[in-house]
Formats: sequence, C-alpha cells, structure tokens
Amino acid sequence: MKSMKNARYLLSVILLLSTMSLAGVCIADEQASEDPAQDPVYLKLKDKDVNSMTQREYDQFRQKEAAVAQYRSQKVTAKAIDKSTSRATWMTLLYIAIPAVILLAIM
Repeated sequence: MKSMKNARYLLSVILLLSTMSLAGVCIADEQASEDPAQDPVYLKLKDKDVNSMTQREYDQFRQKEAAVAQYRSQKVTAKAIDKSTSRATWMTLLYIAIPAVILLAIM
C-alpha cells in the first residue's frame, strides 16, 4: 500500500512539473527592442512634406521607414511563431495530462 502511495505521489509531482513547464510558468525574457515607429526623429520626419526635406532628412527618413517595415515584419512573424508554439504546447500537455490522470484514477 505504501509503494502505491509513493507511486501516486511521484506521478502527481511529475504531472505538476510537466504542466508548469509546458504551460509557460517559467518566465521568458522579453524581447528588448523598441518600436522604431515611436522614434521622435521618425515622427518628426513623417509629419514633414517630402518635397520640403533636405537630402539628409530624406535619406534619414528612408532609413527609418525601412527600419519600421522590418520591425513590423518581424513582429508579425514572431506572433505567428508564438501562436504555433502555444498550440503545440497545449497539445503536448494533453498528451501528458490525460494518461497521467487515467493512471492516477487507476491507482
């Protein structure tokens, strides 16, 4: 009887730990990149008429526009990856949790 309790306890601990890790309880590092569309220089140039810009301002504006486009593209890609990872995580969690619950019920 004691070995049955130990097995049940161990299974419960394994289920809890796997659930916590798969559900994302571990805190991930946030991506520390700022949105270039919020750059004050970009906002100032964006409001300015292109015909009234100096060549230097226009070149700087084009560089900022490219940075904004790249940032937005990366952000969309990151969201798609996060969504895909989340779905896979929950499916894996189900594959672990359902058999574990059945085993706990049998013991």
